[in-house]
Amino acid sequence: MKLFPSSPPQVTVKQWHVPLSAAQLLSIDSDALDMTMQRIVPHIDGVSSVAKIAKRVDAHIDLACQAISHLFKQGYVLLTDIFQFSSVYVPTPQIRSLLFDDKMRDDCAKLVSLKSIRMDPDLVVKLYTSMTYGQTLKNWCIDNWDSLTGIDIRRFVTVGVLRGLLHRVHKYPFSPQHGNPTKERPPTLGAIHEEDEKFPRLTVNSSSERDSAKQDATSLDSDAVLDRYLDGSHCFDEICTTFGAHEKVVLARMRASRDVHVIQK
Repeated sequence: MKLFPSSPPQVTVKQWHVPLSAAQLLSIDSDALDMTMQRIVPHIDGVSSVAKIAKRVDAHIDLACQAISHLFKQGYVLLTDIFQFSSVYVPTPQIRSLLFDDKMRDDCAKLVSLKSIRMDPDLVVKLYTSMTYGQTLKNWCIDNWDSLTGIDIRRFVTVGVLRGLLHRVHKYPFSPQHGNPTKERPPTLGAIHEEDEKFPRLTVNSSSERDSAKQDATSLDSDAVLDRYLDGSHCFDEICTTFGAHEKVVLARMRASRDVHVIQK
């Protein structure tokens, strides 16, 4: 990387992280950027994951993660989760700072408000504290619909996460049979085939696995491939990004031949 010196350890950027611009990225002198950064920077929009950006610019996922890591280290980007209405968020103890810090409360209200609308800071605090464990963002929006007029929902969540006010509850599949695949998956799975009409076939799309893509492409319907993600340490953001498939499809295939439990934390 030409732009930054190699000193402190880099942050660990994952392919399912979403980089968010914290500065005028396009104003950076392009001559100071290497080729990977030059291709990546225009696609940092706060919506696309690192994997999606890498695929869009045809960059190796490892190089893309390294580039985002350098930008993060220098304060040009922030990192957040993939935004989904099926996600669950809960307030952290840091939420109490909003009760005593008027400036922080006002800043949050400005950041989450739609243009030309000024939200009541006290209402914003009330909305943050109303998020509960087990309630998806979609259901929370339905329950609070009348109070959300004038609020940018995506920005509301992003600001909450980046300021440590909200914690994203991730889901981790776990199987007691992990490490001991029981049998090959049946060739015909009606429920899964119906989902395949809506979502792409489960295939590896991450550049970091290109070397083993041929082998994985022929074994994605076997237990051995999915078994490696069933030790309870891999969240669905990682798994779905790796295979380019919807959570419902992945979980159905995992459960086709074994017991799978979903841990939320």
